Amino acid sequence: MCDPCEPRLITLAQQFLSWQGVEEKIFLVNGQIAAIRAIACGRVSSPTPPARRQNTKVALGKSLPNGWFGLLLDKLNIIKYKYTFNRKRLELAMQNISYGFVVRRLATILSVVVLTLCLTAAVTGILLSFYYQPTAGGAYNSLETINSEIPNGWLIQGMHQIAGNGLIAVSLIQIVVMFLGEKFRRSWLTAWISGILLTLSAIALSWTAMILGWTQLGYWRFIIELGTIEAIPFVGSFLRDTLTGGGAINTTTVMRLYTLHSYVLSMGAMVLALIHLSGLLIQEKEEKQALLQSE
Repeated sequence: MCDPCEPRLITLAQQFLSWQGVEEKIFLVNGQIAAIRAIACGRVSSPTPPARRQNTKVALGKSLPNGWFGLLLDKLNIIKYKYTFNRKRLELAMQNISYGFVVRRLATILSVVVLTLCLTAAVTGILLSFYYQPTAGGAYNSLETINSEIPNGWLIQGMHQIAGNGLIAVSLIQIVVMFLGEKFRRSWLTAWISGILLTLSAIALSWTAMILGWTQLGYWRFIIELGTIEAIPFVGSFLRDTLTGGGAINTTTVMRLYTLHSYVLSMGAMVLALIHLSGLLIQEKEEKQALLQSE
């Protein structure tokens, strides 16, 4: 049987098998398979279902065991035809999907995830700012109030932290995916640079949030980070004084880091996420047009 006949053969065989009645199924075994093959190849017209018989005792005679055995074999053949046909379709589809298409599509999906995480962090951050107090003593107390007294405050703060950590992870994965897809070339320069800056912004957001909770862990960690910053040649002392306000870690330090975290870095991350997604979409559109013109 020729390959173009396979789909129609499967459809007609299923049609015959759906007719109820033992005698019709025995007829299928005793000669209707040849008719189905002829119909599938277009040699004869499609038959109508046989009429239902009230008395089926004649069909349950000596030919019943052989009939059901043949029916089972034909069903297995139909399953084999369907498996072979679907496998050929899958092989053709896999041949048409290239490595570059998979990487390009994955990069676009990750950029959408990055933008979603940015929006989630921004919305939850705005909600937290209604009750947060950026002071040395009030930061810890305000966060405790949000977690214990504000309805669903613990959920909003948890979503804010998860979105921030997820933004760093997905941005790093996005850089790796774009590198594997050779998106660092000149044509992808906008998406590549915006992706790197977005990753650095996500890390900076996490760094500035270090002292905003005013916990022991965050305080002593920030002390260590300030020592590292002060060790930078020429500009280390200036950067440390800029962050702390010129003295010890106090309310001025918390307010400055809160300003950087909530206004400068968050808005920059949102803009970079939009530029990154737009750059990927525009470049994909240009590549598709170039491919159609070449064909």
